[in-house]
Amino acid sequence: MPWVSPKDFGPKSLATSQDKVTELALADGRANLLPSGTLLIVTRSGILSHSLPTALTLVPVTINQDVKALLPGPGINPVFVQLQIEALTDQLLEAAVKSGTTVESVEFDALRRFPVLLTTKTEQDRVAGEITDVLARLERSRAAAQASLDQLDAVHAAALKSAFTGALTAGWRARQDGEVAWKPVRLQDVVKSLKYGSAQKSRPIGDVAVLRMGNIQAGRLDWANLVYTSDPAEIEKHRLEDGCVLFNRTNSPELVGKTAVYHGEQPAIAAGYLIVVRCGPDVLPDVLAHFLNSPAGRAYCWSVKSDGVSQSNINARKLEEFEFALPPLAEQLEIAMRLDRISLSIESVRRLLEGVVRDISNLRRQILTSAFRPDPDEDKPDAEVDALLKAVSDAQAETDKRIKQGRRAMPKPSPPREIVLAALQGTGASGVAFDDAMSRVAMDYEEMKSAIFALLQEDPPGLLQTYDAASAAIRLKVPTT
Repeated sequence: MPWVSPKDFGPKSLATSQDKVTELALADGRANLLPSGTLLIVTRSGILSHSLPTALTLVPVTINQDVKALLPGPGINPVFVQLQIEALTDQLLEAAVKSGTTVESVEFDALRRFPVLLTTKTEQDRVAGEITDVLARLERSRAAAQASLDQLDAVHAAALKSAFTGALTAGWRARQDGEVAWKPVRLQDVVKSLKYGSAQKSRPIGDVAVLRMGNIQAGRLDWANLVYTSDPAEIEKHRLEDGCVLFNRTNSPELVGKTAVYHGEQPAIAAGYLIVVRCGPDVLPDVLAHFLNSPAGRAYCWSVKSDGVSQSNINARKLEEFEFALPPLAEQLEIAMRLDRISLSIESVRRLLEGVVRDISNLRRQILTSAFRPDPDEDKPDAEVDALLKAVSDAQAETDKRIKQGRRAMPKPSPPREIVLAALQGTGASGVAFDDAMSRVAMDYEEMKSAIFALLQEDPPGLLQTYDAASAAIRLKVPTT
């Protein structure tokens, strides 16, 4: 039997709950069964500082001590009451919610005394039905915008994966005359140093900003919510230079390892939960950060992290063991420029989508406020509501267009055949062993094997294989024309 608590709220109606109670609990009176059609309201939770969640039951339920039930009397449509509560949330919070030692709670007597509008049951049904229909249309638009918004991280991850595997610049490599081979390296091979940030406690004000793990957002530095230090010794010891790569060594399992590059935006040092990586001449800081943020980099972080009670940790020794295929500097620059263009396109779409979601949220409040104005003789602004709905529809259409534009801007994935050939160009007459070829593209093993076998069987062959007696291994090379 459903046992509803504040964590079940979100949907405006409930047919189940995360927790359950047994028939025995009902039989011995430890839980009371409420009928379908009961209006539930959260009366004790931190969320009451800014909202007043309600839900209408679709099945009989029980509730815990942080939820109260409003049983509609004769001639009362519970949806009509529920919509009023949402429309009057600000006034209700001010009149009935009090702050406790740990969380806010509703004074139930104050809630019971709060005035609401009533009309005939027929009119309640009409108003509730019309508003519910309009809000359902809004919710479909909001859900579509949110779904597109949720896809943007996957689009960005796909772009990083294509860069890390060589697909992003496969066409570029094919047009080059010089060295284009990627060489397998460990991070420690291409950096000058890895150093932990300052362990000293920071202050709300001070001379120099202290960048913390929360300042790394979506692969970039977020300069909001800064703390500071004025300690000259700490500033001298930990001062960041343009191009320092900041790696988050301690965080939740999902976020540990997130990385960004400091570009001298303002004087700063790093906090202790960050590792400061100074790159050598063979790797561009932005490319290294992109590789660490790519699916392969995230997978490595997941595989080497040490898990605590609520946080995970990756030390400098594990970070320096990160292995990846390093492109030549010219290609690194090309990768960085292409990823920057893709990121700008994604962020443009993200801002538009966030605006649509925000506008829909505001419109929902406007519709509810208009529907439950206290003056019953005042005309409802139907034309205004229709205009707002049209604005949302137009914004959604514009969003769909921008998403399509963003997708068209994304590079088309190169076929495995082209990726392999581009990776092996310039490896010389001796060619490379299969394992070396694998490290140059970081492609899935089976996909790589299939592409190589297909190239070997082409007429004329796209790849040649020779036996190297010195290493007792088969080597692959691109035939010369």
